[in-house]
Amino acid sequence: MKKFTTLLGILTITTLTFAQTPHSLPHILIEGNPGDEYTKCKYYFVENQDKDTIKLQAKIRWRGNTAKAFNKKSYAIKIIDDKGKGKDVSFLGMRKDNNWILDAMAIDKARMRNRVSFDLWNDFSNKSYIFNYDKKAINGTRGNFVEVYLNGEYNGIYCLTEKIDRKQLRLNKYNKDGVHGILYKADGFLYTGFWEVDQYDNSKMTWGGWEMKYPELDKGESIDWKPLYDATSFILNSTDKEFDEKVSNVFDLPVWADYYLFANVIMAFDNSAKNVFTYIYDNKTSQKLGFAPWDLDATWGRNHIGKLLSAQKKVPFHKLYSRLLKSEKINFMENIAHRYLELRKTILSEKALKERFHNYFQLFKETGAAQRETEKWNGVNGIEIDFDKEESYINKWIEERLTYLDEKVKVFSTKINTFEEEKDISNHSNIYTLEGIKVNEKDLKPGIYIKNKKKV
Repeated sequence: MKKFTTLLGILTITTLTFAQTPHSLPHILIEGNPGDEYTKCKYYFVENQDKDTIKLQAKIRWRGNTAKAFNKKSYAIKIIDDKGKGKDVSFLGMRKDNNWILDAMAIDKARMRNRVSFDLWNDFSNKSYIFNYDKKAINGTRGNFVEVYLNGEYNGIYCLTEKIDRKQLRLNKYNKDGVHGILYKADGFLYTGFWEVDQYDNSKMTWGGWEMKYPELDKGESIDWKPLYDATSFILNSTDKEFDEKVSNVFDLPVWADYYLFANVIMAFDNSAKNVFTYIYDNKTSQKLGFAPWDLDATWGRNHIGKLLSAQKKVPFHKLYSRLLKSEKINFMENIAHRYLELRKTILSEKALKERFHNYFQLFKETGAAQRETEKWNGVNGIEIDFDKEESYINKWIEERLTYLDEKVKVFSTKINTFEEEKDISNHSNIYTLEGIKVNEKDLKPGIYIKNKKKV
C-alpha cells in the first residue's frame, strides 16, 4: 500500500504541474535508491496530460565522476523486463534502446550547454563516413529536457539523452570472425593526444589514455588496439609527403575538420584531450578513424567547474591538428576559414546561436520548470541559478567570441594559421598550460594546468 500511495502522490503532483502551465516538459518519476552501483527501481514516464503514463522497471546508478560530487546527481538508466533483461523503449522520438542518460547538468548554470552544443554539432557536422554504409548512423546524441521526481520529491530539470555507443554509430557487431566495429574513448585528461605512442596490450581495456568501449573484453570479446596504435604512429613518424598523401585514408577528415571548427566556436576547453570518441566501422574492411564529441558542458564561456572564461582564449589541440595545420598541400586552415565564413551567414550567425539558447530558456520559463529548478537548486553547492542573468552572459560571450574568431580568419587566403598553432604536449616535462606550453613549477601562477597528463 505504501508503494501505491507514493506513486499516487507523484502522479498527483505531476497532474497539478501539467494543469498549471499551457504546456509542460515531460516528467520522469523514479522510485528507488540510486548509488554507485546499479539497483532496481520503478520508472514512470509521463509525456503530457493527454497521454497515458508508461510504467517500467529499470536499474539506476549515479553517473559521471565529477558529477557525483554535486547534490543534484546525474543517472544512468537501464530499462529491464520482468526477468531483469534489457528492454528497448523509445522516448520522445529518440532511438529505441534500454540504456539512457538522465543528465543533471549540475555545474552548468544554464542547464543546457551540453544539449545546445550537440544540437549545433548535429546540424552542421559532415556525415560520418559510416553513413555511406548505414543511413541510420548518428554521429552525436539527441536529447530532450524533462523534469524528474525521485521518491515523490522534485529533483529538477534533466536532459534525457541517448548514448554514444556501437548502436548509435551503427558499427558492425562483433561475431565469431572476431573484431569488426571498434569504439575508443579518451579516458580522462591523459589522452595521448597523438603526442606519443606506447606498446599496447590487447588483454587490457585501456591504452595510452584511451578506453576500449567496444568490443567488450569483460564479455569475453576480443579487442584490438592496433588501429589506434597505427594511427598514432602514423601521425608521429610519417614524413610530410606520406602524411599529405595518406591522412585522409587514416582519418575521416571532413568530420575531424568540422570538430576543429566546432570546438573553436563553442570554446570546448575540456574536449581537446578528453571527452571524445574515435571509432572504426569495420576493422576487416577499413581502419579509418571517425570522430564523435562527448560531454560538452564546459563550453560557451564556462569551464569544467563553472568558472567564467574569456571569449578571447585559444583552444588547445593535439598533434594531428598540428600536422594538418602545418601541411602546405592540405590547406586545412584555409578550408576551415572558408567553411567558417559560409556558416557565419547561417547557423553560426550571432542571431542563430543566440536563438538556440533563447528557445530553451523560454521553454523552461513557459513550462514553469525554470522556477521549480531555481527554487530547488539555487545556491546548492555554491552554484547560483539565475536563468535571465546566464542568458545575458551567454549572449554577450557569443558576440565577443564571434568577433574574436572573425578577426582570426580574416587572413585565410594567405594560408597563415590564424587560430594559433598547436603546441607539443609531449612527455618531456610534467607541467603544461591548457594551451600545451611547458612551464616551470616554480613560476606557476594560480590556475589550471596539466601535470602527469592530468588536470590539476
